[in-house]
Amino acid sequence: MTSYTLSTIHKIAKSIDRSVDLSQALNSLVQGIHDALDVDVCSLYLSDNTTGVNILMATFGLNQDVVGTIQIPFNEGLVGLVTQTMEPVNAENAPAHPRFKYIPEIGEDPFLSFLGVPISHHGEHLAVLVIQQKSARRFSDQDIAFLTTLAALIAGNIAFAKARGLIEGLLSGNRKSGGLFNGIAGAPGIAIG
Repeated sequence: MTSYTLSTIHKIAKSIDRSVDLSQALNSLVQGIHDALDVDVCSLYLSDNTTGVNILMATFGLNQDVVGTIQIPFNEGLVGLVTQTMEPVNAENAPAHPRFKYIPEIGEDPFLSFLGVPISHHGEHLAVLVIQQKSARRFSDQDIAFLTTLAALIAGNIAFAKARGLIEGLLSGNRKSGGLFNGIAGAPGIAIG
């Protein structure tokens, strides 16, 4: 990675750390990536493993009015392909890809290039991070490494919010407290936490 990328990662990490909640952290992430890579769109889709859909939760460059409402099943679209394979998907001409799914409400008509990377934490799939561009472009290995690094950075925030039950609150527009943390016994006996 070049030095500008490392300083950019640091800048984005600081903006995420200053965020008051997950929604603001996700918006800081997509804004930071948009600015750093000079792409037309950056979006993040949270994955609901219970219902099997990816939900658009943050975007810079797409229709803001559909954030929280657009759902893409795991078995549909390029976002779904990232979810299923848990590997980056890099398409120079996304509409020509056999897994491309057109969603008119989202406003992605003019975008050709697509790069999506998975976001996971301890083997659990959490989300998909996507960049798009109007012109045909095969994103570089450096672009993939940059997004993968930022995906790892935000994964802990998403996992923590999920464990606290805040993801459901984010989706419904209400903040919920509580949540369940799974642990591993270090010794036999009873514990209270």
